[in-house]
Amino acid sequence: MKLRLCSLVLLLLSGHAHAGWELVRSTPGAVSVYIERDTLERSGNLARIWSLFDLAAAEQSPSGLSFRSTKSRAEFDCSNNTRRLLSVDFHEAAMGTGRIVSTRQFNKMQSRFDPVAGDSVAADVMKAACSTPAKPQ
Repeated sequence: MKLRLCSLVLLLLSGHAHAGWELVRSTPGAVSVYIERDTLERSGNLARIWSLFDLAAAEQSPSGLSFRSTKSRAEFDCSNNTRRLLSVDFHEAAMGTGRIVSTRQFNKMQSRFDPVAGDSVAADVMKAACSTPAKPQ
C-alpha cells in the first residue's frame, strides 16, 4: 500500500514539473519542442508565444557556456508566415530549469520578420500559436 501511495505521489509530482508546456514536436535523441499556450498573446494577425527547446545533449551558448534547453519568445505574423525572435534564454539543465547561462534580447523595432520554412519546428510553433483564437478582452 505504501509503495502504491509513493508511486502515485511521484507520478503527480513529475507531471506537475512540466505543467503548462505542451509538446509540439519531438525528435528522439535530438530535441523536444514545447509551447506554453497560456503565454499566447494575439493582436490582429500577430501572435506572440513562449517555446521551449529541450535538447538530448548539451550544446554551447553564444557566450561559450554549456546549455541543455532554451526558452524563447517569438512573434509570428500569421498572415505572412513569418516570425521574429524577441528573446532567448539558455538554461544549463533540461526543461528550462537550472541556471540561465546566457540571454539574448532582440530589439522589436529593429528585428525583422523572416520566412518560416514549411516543415520546420518554427512552422509547428507558428501553427499552434496562429490556430489558437485570441482571448476575449
